[in-house]
Amino acid sequence: MPDPEDRLIALEKQVADLRMRLTLLEERLPRSTPGLPPLPALPALPSSPADHELFQERETFQGVLSCEGSVQFAEQDVHWRRRLALQSIFAASPELLAQLFAALSSPHRVIILRTLCEGPRTSQQLQELLGMGSAGQLYHHLKELLATGLILQRGRSAYTIEPTKVIPVCIALMMAFCLTTPDQSTQANMPPNREEELFDSD
Repeated sequence: MPDPEDRLIALEKQVADLRMRLTLLEERLPRSTPGLPPLPALPALPSSPADHELFQERETFQGVLSCEGSVQFAEQDVHWRRRLALQSIFAASPELLAQLFAALSSPHRVIILRTLCEGPRTSQQLQELLGMGSAGQLYHHLKELLATGLILQRGRSAYTIEPTKVIPVCIALMMAFCLTTPDQSTQANMPPNREEELFDSD
């Protein structure tokens, strides 16, 4: 029987995802349409009393964040784009976000993710890649990644990343790289490249 706490976490994740989808739809539709009542504002969904106090000051943070990318690996060509309201991101369960960051906190798991972005691998291939002497060490890391949905298990010993999550995983790695790599002073004065111009046009 599933653990009630696990079921609650899964439900919170589904609610947060539905709210993000509703916010995106609201942004695409006009605020009023002839013959139809105006769209009501989506209520905030705080996950704790502290979050509730934060969301009472909604006007203090507004905006939309956009991410997009195109990657080519040996076995796939993936394109991905996402726009989210800042309020939806801040309304997401902090426990779920912390769980995801915790899953990325191991160098071995980062290597696993980068490898699976290139295509499926068996547990034996991953064990040899990481130079681990026992399968138990590998399964510990795979378990953490499976729990967050970052990777999927196919059959008894094959692992992969869902195609729709390949670019988000790459973006997560890019953000970690940007946060840990000091900006070069010369970069601030450089004109945006073609990809940046396209990104900023939204």
